[in-house]
Amino acid sequence: MSEIFAKVTATLKAENVPSSQAAEVISGVQQEIEAIKGRISEIEAEALDPLTDQQKAMDLLHEKGQANFLVDRLSAGLKRVEEVHAKALYREEQERRRVVYEAAASKMADVEQALSSRFPQLANEMKRLLRVSVEAMIEAQAANKSLPDDKHSIPLPALLCGDMAIQKKTEIPGYWRTKGSTVFELGADPHTLLKLNP
Repeated sequence: MSEIFAKVTATLKAENVPSSQAAEVISGVQQEIEAIKGRISEIEAEALDPLTDQQKAMDLLHEKGQANFLVDRLSAGLKRVEEVHAKALYREEQERRRVVYEAAASKMADVEQALSSRFPQLANEMKRLLRVSVEAMIEAQAANKSLPDDKHSIPLPALLCGDMAIQKKTEIPGYWRTKGSTVFELGADPHTLLKLNP
């Protein structure tokens, strides 16, 4: 009995007790309470038995009072340890969230740095690439209209007219494709894209 009270006292006095440790103490206290309550039931049955000696019954009554006091004291300690456990769970969850947050914030800072230092160059490179692509498409369309007899139509890249979408951006030439419709299916003139994106 003194051992479980010692654990409760140590848990209440310690700082930043791990939730696992507090949970272990809670389990121990609950088991001890149930054991004492079982003993109380046995004491009551024996004390009320008419065959029990009067003095023995009085002693049992005294023992019952002590047992009930132990249950009350353990229950009070249990409530306090449960509060420690709840605080430990909160603290550990906050620490877990903090780790996730700091990792995400660090990665976003790296992305922001990369965007600020590299995006303008990449956007310009993309603009030049798409301009060259439009010019090549114009030439390919023209060539496909008058193919040599021994040649097949020049295929157009899937990125420009297949299933991959490129949304309209002011930094890059025009809107090549939106939601399944190519710029040509929409009736737009690729020459216009070149004029809009010099």
